[in-house]
Amino acid sequence: MEEKLADWRDNHTLSFATDLVGTALLFDEVPDEARSAASLILSSNSSTTTARMLARRVLHPDALLQEASETDVSAGITGTSRHRSAKIGQLRRGLRDAPRNPLAWADLSFEYAAAGLRDKAVAAMEMALKLAPFASDPARFGSYIAGVVLKGVLGIPSSC
Repeated sequence: MEEKLADWRDNHTLSFATDLVGTALLFDEVPDEARSAASLILSSNSSTTTARMLARRVLHPDALLQEASETDVSAGITGTSRHRSAKIGQLRRGLRDAPRNPLAWADLSFEYAAAGLRDKAVAAMEMALKLAPFASDPARFGSYIAGVVLKGVLGIPSSC
């Protein structure tokens, strides 16, 4: 988290804001700087729907839980849309066929984090790190995953 905060302090860009907000969701206490980053995401016309959803979750976590209308009890998912629940189910089914795919585990971690399932997100990322081609250098894999998430999932150009 400290690295993400330092990056945000040095670079107030949408890319670093999204990275900080995504990381902040994995912690019990959200730093004020993550709230500032979330505000930037919501004020930007370039931010993606997913980035906006994560930013709203940082700024108004209780409001989102009250608005929840669906629950996927089998996966322990509350407060998520049908789409997010379906995505998590799809990733879990894919992991039954290819359980050694570190990127699929990282994707699952992202979806769990976006759904507010911190413990499941952490467990999935731990599995991704164990299986990663860069397992001996978790920081390198973390940077690789961050690039994949920002570029592929959130639609943020890697040049940001």
